[in-house]
Amino acid sequence: MSKMSATEAVFATHRTIHRIGNTWMSSRETAEYAAQVGFDDPLAFYFVGRGGAIGDVEPSAVHAAFGFFERGMVESMWRKGITVGSPRDTADRYSTACAAWGEKYLASVPDLTRLVSLAEDIVETADDSGLVLFSAWRARSRTRNAAGRLAQLIHLLREWRGGLHLATTTALGLAPLHAILASDGPGQANFSGWGADLPVPHELKPLRDEAEERTTMLAAAVYEAALKREELAEFVRLVDATGALVLD
Repeated sequence: MSKMSATEAVFATHRTIHRIGNTWMSSRETAEYAAQVGFDDPLAFYFVGRGGAIGDVEPSAVHAAFGFFERGMVESMWRKGITVGSPRDTADRYSTACAAWGEKYLASVPDLTRLVSLAEDIVETADDSGLVLFSAWRARSRTRNAAGRLAQLIHLLREWRGGLHLATTTALGLAPLHAILASDGPGQANFSGWGADLPVPHELKPLRDEAEERTTMLAAAVYEAALKREELAEFVRLVDATGALVLD
């Protein structure tokens, strides 16, 4: 396919981008790096590393920015993590861990520098209004190494769409817990700190589907502004190739 719509491109890439982000954050290499810099709990490194980009703030602000985690879990991990390192320093380390993972696993991505260029066009075109985590991460410096930079850009794209989705679910009156249950079920809710054996609110699935559609619409407007139609197809092809390289 030489050309495609922006909506098609968003739909074709967002799951792969999300999964690659999950992969580097939950990787053995990231956990080992966390231990090397003093974090015996990888989750504390995750919360302070990811959230530390917004600075030395109250735990409640981190919970608000993350959105889809139970408040007590966020606040507990934040307080635990900042005993090891300051939020900004830990965010620096988190960014380093991301780049290091990329250098190890993404160096053989086909047309690597081209994918970096296309991803950067999308990231720089996006409006960051109301997207606190995305805005904070975009303002940080990125490595010059192409593979490491691609990992950091994938992280940014993930933060961007995640922020858009949090905004749309909130606007529709869909609570974060209900959004998780209607989408991924009790297992993901439990992982996010909400507890086990929670009922799935099937009646809210249409609302969750509407939130997904609105998120895609908002993201597609940026894809369309950032890339030409033939570049959208190219971006999809290269994201697919990256996913094939690092995902099971």
